[in-house]
Amino acid sequence: MAQKNTPPQPKTKAWLAGLAGLAGAVVLILVFWPSWAGGNSKTQPVLFNHQFHTQDMGLECSFCHQHVESAPYAGKPEIDICAGCHLDMVTKKPEAQKIIAFARAGKTPPWVRLTRLAPHVRFSHVRHVVAGKVECAACHGEIAHTTTPPTAPLITLDMNFCIGCHQSSAFALAPEAASKGADYGLDGDGAEKLAALAGKRFWSEQAFFQTLDSLGAAPLGGDAKQRLKAATHPLPKVTMDCLACHR
Repeated sequence: MAQKNTPPQPKTKAWLAGLAGLAGAVVLILVFWPSWAGGNSKTQPVLFNHQFHTQDMGLECSFCHQHVESAPYAGKPEIDICAGCHLDMVTKKPEAQKIIAFARAGKTPPWVRLTRLAPHVRFSHVRHVVAGKVECAACHGEIAHTTTPPTAPLITLDMNFCIGCHQSSAFALAPEAASKGADYGLDGDGAEKLAALAGKRFWSEQAFFQTLDSLGAAPLGGDAKQRLKAATHPLPKVTMDCLACHR
């Protein structure tokens, strides 16, 4: 005689429902994990060489990101910008050929945004770049010196980073300090780059030392770091309320 299936007991139903809910949550996290959290790896359609264009060709960031000084968003490079140099180019370089193909088709490459802020954050490039005189590298790191597109942001733009900029005194490296790179573990090219930072405005202590690290400085101990910090000119504090950044 066939046995009847016993209906799940209430505790079993609750356990199964909980397990299903947990599995669903894991799937949602894996699929929809926001890029602003730094969880996604980005692959660009063209292996753009920032260093060649900014350092060798001398192009400013605003040449390709044309809205950085006029709108909240910097803007992705439109194909018309690329076509101005590449459309009539004769080259065997595969990445340049990709750009030529896009230009002839009149289509902008499907660039993938590298940095994306949380949806509730209000941020304007024009206010920071034009009014605040903030350097691109302060938020985007040394992307101008990369030879292939990074697959993740070089700097994590979280709340601590933003608060660090807005609540800390800005710094401007004193010329006499910039000429003493050896005092801070720098020599040769690194010392020359440090000297070039004389008078540059840094919007937080974190950004100041991140730039120093990017120059190849040896790890600075407490004394050296304090001496270098003391060799900067503090600028007026920036004060904000919560609604300035949160929608």
